[in-house]
Amino acid sequence: MGDQADQVVALDARGYNDTYGHQAGDRCLQAVAKAIGNATNNTSGLSARYGGEEFAVVLPNSSEDDAMKVAEAIRLTVRALGIPNTGSSRGYITISAGVAAKTRSTVDEAALVGEADTALYEAKRLGRNRSIVYSSVDVQYVDSASIQHDGEFAPGERTH
Repeated sequence: MGDQADQVVALDARGYNDTYGHQAGDRCLQAVAKAIGNATNNTSGLSARYGGEEFAVVLPNSSEDDAMKVAEAIRLTVRALGIPNTGSSRGYITISAGVAAKTRSTVDEAALVGEADTALYEAKRLGRNRSIVYSSVDVQYVDSASIQHDGEFAPGERTH
């Protein structure tokens, strides 16, 4: 793999449809997708929607630091859109991002995406509207049993 590792950025912009309906939600997702595309224009990255309100960006031949910069550029660009969201405590659309780097111990691509998701859920747990790198997450803290299907933490989750 050399000095450059493959990176995955998992992004989540959940909760808009519940307040504004599916048509508005579709327009919001289109705006977020465009922001993601713009932020990855000058990279070798590939971005895709891979679930309801979730997106992934694959950044081959880039460092973890570069991937974090892309994640932050996307997060700040989405914030700058200023899309109102009364369902959010901030009052506007934000996204959370999880970044994971492919290392020698990465089993396969599915494991890499899982690590990015773990970092994403940690970003959400810490208050949303932030980017977290998997290598900084205490994996004892975030385990799959504490995450419900909708990405929210279950009652009685472990805390430090």
